[in-house]
Amino acid sequence: MTMLLDGTLSNPGFNIKSDLDNQLAQAALSQLTDSQKGKLDELNNKLNSMIGNQQSLLSGELVDVNSMLSAAQGDNAALQELLQAKLDNVVEQQKNKLLDKLKGKFGQGE
Repeated sequence: MTMLLDGTLSNPGFNIKSDLDNQLAQAALSQLTDSQKGKLDELNNKLNSMIGNQQSLLSGELVDVNSMLSAAQGDNAALQELLQAKLDNVVEQQKNKLLDKLKGKFGQGE
């Protein structure tokens, strides 16, 4: 048993830890008969089988989610390129308008 005391006299803190529950569980398991151990092993096998089935289902769903994320990232990259191209086009148009205005102000109009 481990006891931890902390804090002040006006506000003390106590923490008690023990592995008694683990010791009792081990003692109980050691007292099982062979038929009880067999039933416990059978139950453990059933539980592990159920967990295995769920894990395989979840793995498939995880693969689906990962493929959707990859597709979304690809779409995002394509959208970014499209937006950049449109932005470049708008900037180029505005730059041409400004140049035309400047040419007009300096008498070099077309």
